[in-house]
Amino acid sequence: MKLIDRIGHQYGRLTVAGRAPNKSSSDTNARWACKCECGNFVIQYGQDLQRGKVVSCGCWNNEKRVTHGKSRTLIYGVWKSMIDRCENSKSPPYKHYGGRGIKVSDDWHSFENFYLDMGDPPRGKSLDRVDVNGGYSKENCKWSTSTEQMRNTRNNRNIEFSGESMCISGWADRLGVSAN
Repeated sequence: MKLIDRIGHQYGRLTVAGRAPNKSSSDTNARWACKCECGNFVIQYGQDLQRGKVVSCGCWNNEKRVTHGKSRTLIYGVWKSMIDRCENSKSPPYKHYGGRGIKVSDDWHSFENFYLDMGDPPRGKSLDRVDVNGGYSKENCKWSTSTEQMRNTRNNRNIEFSGESMCISGWADRLGVSAN
């Protein structure tokens, strides 16, 4: 097989500077020394450069990853779960969310915007929609306890009295009586 001279060619952020030695005598794939735009040098296989498998020394992936510094936090997990259940048809809870038309607001497709609006969850609370049939947005979401969330489900029947609507257990708590 004829060697393709890649010297001077650019692949993403990498410019091929010269040929590099193979790893071993049995390694027949051409390796190339490349200079990245950031100044680092790396050695890559020619086929990986050609296929676009490698586009930098690794700096590009690092830049993509470091945007908000919250990717390993509880709040980031809350955001990812919200997006997943509303937009990933393969997600088990999708049928109860995206499958019935629950959407995430355009603003909240950015984690940074979601975080600016909601902040970190208070201890013991999780993301809840005020209107269970409405989408995820700043106007329709709040942090709620598990009790508050259980009282805000589609299964509950609400009773309206004097302009206020609550489920039976909510009224029972308010009146200091048993709901049973």
